[in-house]
Order: sequence, then structure tokens, then C-alpha cells
Amino acid sequence: AGRCRACRGAPPSMERGRLGQKLRLQPSRGAAGGGCSVLGISLLALLLAAALSFVSLAALCRMVLFPSASPFGPSAASASLFQGQVGALLREIAQEHGRPVAARAAAEMPATNRSSVDDGGLSPAIATDSYAVSEASSLEAPRLRFLSWLYATKEHQRIQQGLPKVAIVTTTAVDAESFSREVVPWLLYQVFMGVSKVYFYYDGTDQQVMEALPRLEMIDLVIMKDDRGYQDGYSNFSAGKYLDGRPGNYVLMKKQRYNCELAIVKALTDRMDWILHIDIDELLLPGGPGVFSIVTLLKNVSPDVDTVLFMNHEGIPETDTVEDRFREVTLFKPAKRFSPKMQDKPYEYDYPVPHHNLYANGKSAARVTRKLRPSGPHEFSGHQAKSNDSAILHYAYSRFEDVSEKPLRSCPHLQQAAINGDKKALDTCFVLPFDIDVYVAAATKNETELRRWFQSKVMKHSTLYGFKPDKLINNTYEDARVRKEVVDTLVKQGGLKRILGPQLVLTTLDTAMQAYWKDQ
Repeated sequence: AGRCRACRGAPPSMERGRLGQKLRLQPSRGAAGGGCSVLGISLLALLLAAALSFVSLAALCRMVLFPSASPFGPSAASASLFQGQVGALLREIAQEHGRPVAARAAAEMPATNRSSVDDGGLSPAIATDSYAVSEASSLEAPRLRFLSWLYATKEHQRIQQGLPKVAIVTTTAVDAESFSREVVPWLLYQVFMGVSKVYFYYDGTDQQVMEALPRLEMIDLVIMKDDRGYQDGYSNFSAGKYLDGRPGNYVLMKKQRYNCELAIVKALTDRMDWILHIDIDELLLPGGPGVFSIVTLLKNVSPDVDTVLFMNHEGIPETDTVEDRFREVTLFKPAKRFSPKMQDKPYEYDYPVPHHNLYANGKSAARVTRKLRPSGPHEFSGHQAKSNDSAILHYAYSRFEDVSEKPLRSCPHLQQAAINGDKKALDTCFVLPFDIDVYVAAATKNETELRRWFQSKVMKHSTLYGFKPDKLINNTYEDARVRKEVVDTLVKQGGLKRILGPQLVLTTLDTAMQAYWKDQ
């Protein structure tokens, strides 16, 4: 419980006292009288207030130092490397902006693995703030400005350490609300992990989103509906009989494939080394000894490997009130490859997947070459290796609204077919059976009924691979204590995974952002 509070930025009160003691002010020379005393007290209060913004960071770093509490798996080296990266980030902020509180907070961090992270400041060219935009009128301006600074910092470190350039390609149609709630944290995570470029194919119409994205240096934006060249190319593109001429998810998969083709050409021009296709509800969690960076992970891939397949864990919301999926969802159904009872069995794709609601065949990263081609949205051509320690985290249907708004987003013309129970008609729109189940439930149930359905289907914890805890009540856990016992048992047995990495990264970046904006 203490660690959970720390992750939400509510550290134990005793830490405040220790940090406050370390930030005592020295008496002013040549000053006398009550005015100076008041000034000293005011300065002390100011410094203490600023220092408190770093207490959550101290608690988080303390958590990752102990292997038993590590959110990254059994390796403490990954946690230590992450801590070193955070320390370097705070030092960059302190050096660039001259903030003594940030510098002191960075200096107070344990020195574990600091040598593996660049401690130098930004070069003047990179440190220049080119974010010329009116913050009052721009969507997410403060966070995007910090994101631009973070990108410059991480790129500087990547160049100094000789790490590869990694690009991501994604396709989405988010509105301004979803952009703020999900895309900005998604971008922060990718940039912190070392991603150099995001080929962002926007299929929406929200003017605020279209104005915000071009201001980010790491974004290569294509507005699909407005780009005549894109439209002409797509109209002549064929993805095969399985996808051509079909609505709904089939159209999305065709667009994703076409966008991957275009992104590979761009990546060659931009001299990218690797490219990865993921959606905005997916994150790549690097694993392995001493690895907590996408660029470090891919640098270590054998030269004879063209593509790396990362299997996917599927997120399980533990409440129907989730708003921030990347921070609030920490429980996952593991990929078959990561289940202890399946380690000694040959890997195979299995459909229908008994424990995942949606796809279970992972996503791939590929070396950028002139011969590279996408094989759909999940894989690329070439000699493939499968990762044994890194995975895609898929946050599918994490929010109740993801379910309730399904008929409005996908094939709205089929709502009557759903009401009539015509699943054959729905097959023309959706690839996976669970998507059909979600659509039918959203189209036929009132809110109370739909929440019950969400709790029993989306929040369900399956007993995969023969994991059978003693207390299981028809996969619905109305008793909170029993539910916790079931989850804890499945986590201990390996049937479920508790993964805190993304939550930790984003919470820590919040702290770094506070330091960045202090005195701004």
C-alpha cells in the first residue's frame, strides 16, 4: 500500500522531514533584524515547497532499488538503470535552468549506475527553445513544451552514447480530449524510452489536434483526409482480398499496412535504424538484464536478425472508472510465451485465445532497409527472432467509455443488426469475436446493464493454463477481499502479471515536468 501511495505522489510524511533537513538555508551575512528573518523564513518555505515535488521521485526510486519490489521483473539492474536515467534528467533540468532544488534532488539520488547515463548538459543548439506558440490558445502547450525539451535531451544522450535511431508508426483518429488524456502520455513514454521519430498518420478531423502535432519535432504528421497525394496513393493500394473492400476494422488494417509502407520510405530518408508499428493503446516494455530503454534493447539484437517479435500482455482494468489507462491499469494477462507452465512447450499461435480477449500474436520491430515490407499491422518481412523478456502492453478496453462508445466509432450503420442479433452482418465489420460482443453489448444494454457486463467480461481474470485459485466465484468478484485474494494468487502463480513500469515512468516524468516549469 505504501508503494502504491508513492506511485501516486503521496510519499510518507517522514521523508518530508528528512528532505527538509537536507535543504536548510545558511544564515545571511551582514543582515540583521526581523525583516531578514522573515525573508529567510520565506526563502526556506519556498525551497521546502519546491523540494516536496521531488519526494515522490525519492519514494519511487527507493521502490525500484529493491529487486523484490521491482516493477520491471527479476532484474534489479533494469531498475537501477531507470533510476540513473531519471537522475540525469533532473541534472539536465538543473543545469539548463539553474534550479538549485532540482540539482540538489538529483545529487541526493544514490549513484547506482550513473556512469551508464550521460551527465553532460545540452549543447546550446539543442537546448534552444524553439517552441514559439501562444500557450493560452494551444492544446496542451505546457506539456508539449516539456515534451519538446525532453526529446532534445534524450536525442543528445542517444547521439553521445551511439545508440540506434528508432521510429514508431501509428494511425489514429483521436479528438482533442483523447489527445490530452492518452496521446500526450503515450508520446512522453516513447520519447523517454529513446524513440527518435513518430510517423503519425491522423485520420481524424479535430482542428486542435492538427495544430498541436506539427509543433513537435519528433512528429512526422500526415493528415490522411486532407493530403491529396496520400488519398491518390491509397486509392490505388491493394492489401489483398482479405482486407480490400471491407468496412470497419478491415479498413483500419488496410490503412495501417499502407501507412507502414509509407513510413518505411520516410524512415530510409531519415536514416532510421529500426521501425515499430504500435497503436496509441500499446506500449513496448523493454526487458532483460540492465535494459530499460527501447534503443538499448534494439542495439543488443544480433546482426543476423531482421525483425524482433514482441508478444503482448493484455491489460485488465480493476475498476469501471479508469480514466488514465497507462497509470491506472497495472494488471495484465501474460502472453502464452511468458507463462511458467508453457516455458517448456513449443511456441505456437493459438486461436481462439482462451485468456486474451483480443489479439495475441504480438507486434514487431524491424531493421530499416530497402527490402523491408510490412506483413500486415503485426509483423514485417525478414528473418525473425522472438523476444523472451520484452513485451507489448496492450491496454484494450481499459475505460468503460471504450465499450459504451463502440457503436459510435465503428460501423454505426450496424447498430440495428446488433439489436436484431445478426452477428453475421457484424462479421463484415469486425475481425475478432470479442469486438463483436462489445458492439452488441453497447448497442443493446442500458448503462447499468452495460457496467455489469463490463465488470464480468472486461474485468474478468481468466484461469489460464490450468491456474485455478481456491476461491473463484464465476469469474466475478463482488467481494473486494475475495477478488484481491484471487488476483494475488494468480500473480504469485504466474497466471497474471503486475507491471508498474509505465506508471512509474509517467509519474516520474510528472515530477520532472514540475521541476522544468518551476520559476517559468
